[in-house]
Amino acid sequence: HEYSFRGWVVPPPSLHGGGKRVYFDAGASEWSAGQGGPSLSYFNAIWGRHSIEFDDIYAYEMKTPVEQFYDTVPDPYKQLVHYQQCAVSSAPADNSEEHPFLPKVIQQMYGNPEDYVLFKLDIDSPEVENGNIMYILDNANDQNAPAIDELVYEHHVGGNYIMSRFWGHNDDATLRASYELFLQLRLKGIRAHSWV
Repeated sequence: HEYSFRGWVVPPPSLHGGGKRVYFDAGASEWSAGQGGPSLSYFNAIWGRHSIEFDDIYAYEMKTPVEQFYDTVPDPYKQLVHYQQCAVSSAPADNSEEHPFLPKVIQQMYGNPEDYVLFKLDIDSPEVENGNIMYILDNANDQNAPAIDELVYEHHVGGNYIMSRFWGHNDDATLRASYELFLQLRLKGIRAHSWV
């Protein structure tokens, strides 16, 4: 299989311990394709090469119908993948089964420090993405913080000549502010990577 080059997204060193290995993907239109790249197949393959096999994969996308999505998932992974066609929420107060606020869902489902959680966020809605990121950043050191070990995020920054045709113009987020945001996430112990 061919993958877009994303050499800056490097899996962690081998994981030890008896916890679960879980992958949450917000913005997963299908297994091997997507506007931002084939995230589900990419992370499953690349992390697998580093002996990190996921116990569960949770995928969320607003547009792709459930049956169409599962038609793209290879048979060996269908039992691991849990897909929900929905819009995700931007704040914990809006969390519901129909519109989950994923940091809260992760916190409720995988609070064991032994668990490894990879969270990819690319839904092309800066307001929703920023709500998720700011919650994670503001609560990273709390006892009830979402247990996110690895975060892959498409931060929509202004002045990105490659992506501006997709993102439009966002003067609120500069490249410098983006670097600072990722640095703050890493300083809080979350391995944070840019998706695009």
